Amino acid sequence: MPTAPTPLPTIPPFPALADRATGTYNSKAYDWATGWKDDIAPAIEALADNAYDNAVEGAASAAAAAASASTATTQAGTATTQASAASASAVAAAASASAATNAANVQGTSTSSVAVATAVGQSKTFRYVEASRAIAVGMHLVVAVTASPTTNWMLLQVTAWDSGNKDVTGTVVTYAGSGTFAAWTLSLSGPRGAAGADAVLTTPSLALTGTPTLVAGNNGYTGDCAAGAAIALDTLATLGDGYSVMLVPASTTNPATVTADFGSGSETRRLAGPTLISVKNVSGTYTVRWIPLGNQVPLFGAAAAAAQIYGNTTTAVASVQLTATTTVCIYASASGSGYPRCALLSDTALLSTSGDMESVAMSGATPHMVRLSSTEAAAIWSTASAVKMSLIRDNAGTVAFTAPTTIEAVSSAAQALIAHSATKLVAVYDDGSNSRTRGIVVTISGGPPYTTITPGTGYTISSGRCNQIRGDAISTTQGVVVLAPDGLPTLTQGLVLTEAAGVLTFPASLETLYAGGSANTVGYADVCAITSSRVVITAGNDGGNTGSAVAFVADVAGTGTAATLQCGIQRPIHTPSSLKSCHRLRKLSASTLLHLASVRTSGHASAVQALYVEGDSVRAGAAKSLARNVSHHDLAYTTGANAMTVYVDADDSSKLKMLPFNLGSVL
Repeated sequence: MPTAPTPLPTIPPFPALADRATGTYNSKAYDWATGWKDDIAPAIEALADNAYDNAVEGAASAAAAAASASTATTQAGTATTQASAASASAVAAAASASAATNAANVQGTSTSSVAVATAVGQSKTFRYVEASRAIAVGMHLVVAVTASPTTNWMLLQVTAWDSGNKDVTGTVVTYAGSGTFAAWTLSLSGPRGAAGADAVLTTPSLALTGTPTLVAGNNGYTGDCAAGAAIALDTLATLGDGYSVMLVPASTTNPATVTADFGSGSETRRLAGPTLISVKNVSGTYTVRWIPLGNQVPLFGAAAAAAQIYGNTTTAVASVQLTATTTVCIYASASGSGYPRCALLSDTALLSTSGDMESVAMSGATPHMVRLSSTEAAAIWSTASAVKMSLIRDNAGTVAFTAPTTIEAVSSAAQALIAHSATKLVAVYDDGSNSRTRGIVVTISGGPPYTTITPGTGYTISSGRCNQIRGDAISTTQGVVVLAPDGLPTLTQGLVLTEAAGVLTFPASLETLYAGGSANTVGYADVCAITSSRVVITAGNDGGNTGSAVAFVADVAGTGTAATLQCGIQRPIHTPSSLKSCHRLRKLSASTLLHLASVRTSGHASAVQALYVEGDSVRAGAAKSLARNVSHHDLAYTTGANAMTVYVDADDSSKLKMLPFNLGSVL
C-alpha cells in the first residue's frame, strides 16, 4: 500500500530587521541557513524516495488493472484513474528528487578573496573549489566565512553562472560582518522573507522626584527623573540578580543622582542621559552595571566668580578638602619673599586666613597637603635648608596651625605626603643636599585635634634626585609614589612603599611608568588611589607648546621589596605646560576622577577634565576651562555637585584666588 510522506521539519524563521537592534540577527540567520542544509535537504530526499516508491506501487496497480480491463470496464476505469495519479506522483517525486540533488550540488567551498558587503545591492563573485555544481540564475545562496559563519556572511541572489570556471556571481540581498576573507562556505538558500513587524515594548513607569528608593517591585520599570532628584537603590542583594531599571533624567545641567547600596559600601552616579541600571550576582558578590544609552556627553556645569584669598604675590599653593563645605590651603606669601601662610575656605568663599606660619621662606613650588579628619590636615613644604611639616585645622571657623616641624635638614625641590591614617603618614621628598630621594614615616599625636609631628627613621628610596613627586595611600600599610627623576627628564617613574611598625620597605629600583617628549621636558605626574590595589596615574612632559600627557591605571601586586606596579593602557589627556603643579587628581568615585591641568596657550591656562576608568584603561571625558593664565594651582573636590580650584592668577599680579565650579553631569 502507498505510504503517506513525512512532513518537512520546522526550521527557525529568517530574522527580521528588528533583530539587528537586539544583537540576534546574525545568529538567527545562521540557524535558518543551517536548518536548510541539515534538516530540509535530507527531508526532501526522503520525500522523493517516498514518492518514488508510491509511484512504483501505483504503476504495478495500473498494470494489474489493465489486464482485467477486458472483463471489468468499471475496474478498468478505476485502474486508469490510479495510473494517472501514479504518473503524477512519479513526476512530483522526480521534481523533489531533482531539488534534493540540486541542494547537495550547490553546497561547496571557495578560496576567493572577497570582502564582506558594505551595502545591499553590491555584486560579489566566488569560484567553487568543487566541480559539477548545479547553479541556476535566480536561486539564492548563503555565503559565510568558514571560520566565523555567524558573524560574517552574505545572502546572494545568483545573477550569473560560469560553469567552465565554476564562478558564481550574485547580488547582495543582506549581509553581516566586515573584512576580507579567503575561506568561504556556500549553501543553497531560499529568498529573503518579508520583515516582521517591529516589537513594541512597554514597561511600567515611575515619576521620580525628591529622594525616592527603588525596590525589588520596580524591576523592569522606567523612571522619569526630575531635576536634582536623589534616587537610592535598595541593597543589591535585596534587589536580586537580574534586576534592572531604566532611568531618564529631565535635566543634564542639574541631573538626578543614583546611589547603589552594596551592603558594605555605596556608589553614587549622576545621570548624563538615559541609563539602564542592572544588578548582577557574580559568585555571591553583587555588582551594579551602569549602561548609558545613546550618545551621552557628560558636561561640567557653570563656574562661579573667582574669589580672592590673598591680595599679594603668591609663589606656591596646595589645598585639600576637609568636609563637603570646607577646604584648607597653604601658600607662599609675599611677606618675607615667600613665608608660608594658610587659609580656611568654604565651598564658595574665604572664611579665615593666618599670619606667617614662620619667618622662613618656602623655597620650592610644590607643597602638598593631605586630609587627616573633618577638621584637620597635614602640609609639607621645603625651605632653603629643610623639609617642613605643619598641622592645619578648622578651629570653629578660624584657621589654626601648629608650629612647623623639621622632617630633615636638607634642601629639597619636591615633597609629598601619603596618609595611611590620621596618625601615620609617610613623607617622600627630594634630598638636594645629598642628591637622593628620601622616605620617612611620620607619627601624628596629641589629639584630636593633633598637635605633635614626630619623624622616624629616613630611608633612601632612590640614589638620584627628583624634580617633582606625588603619592597616595592605597591601604593602611601601602602607598604609591610617582616622580620625575632629575637627569632623566623624559621619564615618569614610580614604586610601591610598604610600611610596618615604622619601617619602610620597597623595591631596589624605581619602575619606569611613562617615557616621552624631548630631552628638555620633565615627566610631571600625579597618582590617585581608587581601590585598595589600583591607582590612576597621569603623566606628561612640559615641552612648551609640544608637550604630551597620558592617563593609565596601575595595579599593585605584592608587598615590600617584591611590590610591583602593573600598568594598563595609556590614553592621551590634556597636554600639560611647564608648571610643576600641572597634574592634579581628585577621586569622585571608584570609576571617575577629576584631572586639573595647566594647558599651554598664551600663558598657562587652567582646565579641568573628567577621567573615566573603563576596565584596564582610562577614557578622557569632558573638559572645562577655568582660568586663563595661572602660575600654580590645586584642586579640591567639595561635594557631589561641586569642586573648586585654588590658583595663582598670573593675569592679576599673581594673587591667590579660589574658583568653585559645578560638576554638571560628569559624575
